[in-house]
Amino acid sequence: MASPTTPTTKLEAVNLMLRKVGLLPVTTLTPSPVPDDLQHAIDALNEATRELCLEGWDWNTDHEFEIAPTASKVAVPADALRIDPTRRDVWLVERDDSGTRRMYDKDDNTFTITETFEYEVVRAFDFEEMPEAARHYAAMMGANRLVKFMMGDDATAAFNDQELGRARLLLEWADHETADHNLRNSYGMYRSFWAIELIILTR
Repeated sequence: MASPTTPTTKLEAVNLMLRKVGLLPVTTLTPSPVPDDLQHAIDALNEATRELCLEGWDWNTDHEFEIAPTASKVAVPADALRIDPTRRDVWLVERDDSGTRRMYDKDDNTFTITETFEYEVVRAFDFEEMPEAARHYAAMMGANRLVKFMMGDDATAAFNDQELGRARLLLEWADHETADHNLRNSYGMYRSFWAIELIILTR
């Protein structure tokens, strides 16, 4: 049973998704064997979680993460979904180097990098590493995908768009609050616009 006093667990999120397609909840995510319906739900939630993280939020983005070269090469952090140097006068991008993710200097066409730079790193989180607003929205995203996969496009059209939209707006507002943005910058104005929409939507 879901508790209103603790963050959503992955099991609770999967059960929410299963209920959306008319299936009974489960007590574990790792039965043996795993039923197809349960595996579809887990896959949909994992995909939604990764996609949500890829957007880059305050809670999963390091803005001045310093990485020093090792043997004149810069390895990309294993959990990095996006990485970009904060300095605008260097042109470094991620590339595969014989199976290893490394930064590549496009100005000199080489993996050799001898200077330490700061990077903006957008990181992948597991579902239960995310804040509650992100967990709730990922669960709703996963439910939408599961409905489409198991019940078809017509059922997706009937999915509660207002519920999904409200979850998105709550996430936008929560990110705005934790990032301490204000009305003097464009990001703050954007988030404030969504906050107004949230008020209208929930009336």
